[in-house]
Amino acid sequence: MCEQTSLIKMTFFLKAGYRVVHVPAAKVIHIGGASFSMVPAKHAAEFYRNMTAFYRRHALRRSIWLTRLLRMLLHVKQALLDLGAGGRSAQSKRERSMIILESLRPSRLVAARQKKPLISVVIPTYRRPNSLKAILTSLKTQSYKNFEVIVVDQNPRKSAVRMPKLRQRVSTVALAKPNRSLAKNCGMARANGDLILFCDDDIVPGPDFLQAHVTAHRGDQVAGVSCRTVEKDLPEIQSKNICRVAWYGKMIAGFQSDVTCFTETLVGGNMSINRAALMNAGYFDSAYAGTSIFEEQDFSERLRAQGWKLLFTNASTVVHNLQSTGNTGVRERHPSEYYHDFHHNEILYFLKNRHHLLLPFVICFCLLRSAKQSRRYGLSFRQGLHMFMGVFDGFKSYYRSLK
Repeated sequence: MCEQTSLIKMTFFLKAGYRVVHVPAAKVIHIGGASFSMVPAKHAAEFYRNMTAFYRRHALRRSIWLTRLLRMLLHVKQALLDLGAGGRSAQSKRERSMIILESLRPSRLVAARQKKPLISVVIPTYRRPNSLKAILTSLKTQSYKNFEVIVVDQNPRKSAVRMPKLRQRVSTVALAKPNRSLAKNCGMARANGDLILFCDDDIVPGPDFLQAHVTAHRGDQVAGVSCRTVEKDLPEIQSKNICRVAWYGKMIAGFQSDVTCFTETLVGGNMSINRAALMNAGYFDSAYAGTSIFEEQDFSERLRAQGWKLLFTNASTVVHNLQSTGNTGVRERHPSEYYHDFHHNEILYFLKNRHHLLLPFVICFCLLRSAKQSRRYGLSFRQGLHMFMGVFDGFKSYYRSLK
């Protein structure tokens, strides 16, 4: 059990962007099996619970099939025990099987429903002083006042941003190198709130923004909430077919929709997550490259696998000011690199969270996208090939993480 727990923690640290170092000079003597030697049923239950949790966080499809296989084997075992001779021994084995079976059921935590929960607003930023100042200024006008702000500066050099004065606590965390996932993870580690609200630094929320998130979290089994986001020249829509990933790989956004509905994924620009669900789901995966497309989709899959619901609400609207260092700017300046990372992340997402039989369709869709975007941007054959090669890098990243 100790080795299994260490494996889970080590994988968390690696995917959160940290390094794990082995120091052979430090030695301890471990008496194996002492913790659970007196309670073998508890040992078996916790072992299977931890294994399914490990795969749920790092390879969701394996978790699903592992859980199904264990349930089938335990039901068969219990049926054989019922057919066999009774007695104390058979009864003991039957009780042990039921304990293990109970451990495989998905946990459903109760969401925090305080009238005024503390919100930790985590804002990763990178060389956008004016945009950061705009969102911090907008937080001064919020109708909901019980919040703290954590700014994670990914600029290796000292930022020249002058923070607007807020009545609420504002803390700054500096990173040695830019990494979107690591920035979120560092902010999450510093957060004290009941709700953790991740915001991009290039959005401007309305005065009812925080209150809309708090109200939406009062619903049954709601773990994540995103508000409507609008951009310049983005047409308004009235659709519930939004915020999901199609079976063949197409990302369906629609985050400008003026509706309220449950969705499959959260919107990266603003997403609040119940602290209990966030801690259970783990860190954001830093294996997602470039601008970390599919990172929020991957995290959303882990939340939904635990029985949580994700809500998209039009109770508040956020304005997204496109920046040259954002997705659109990087795509226009370096389309070959952008779509290389896009395909890498897309394959990684499907390997972790979707059925592997869908991969041939996803690969074909990536090939068609590479051809289309190469023609659109006038790229050479070599650049177009580099764009598509992100597919194979996605396979490498996934299987490297399982070693």
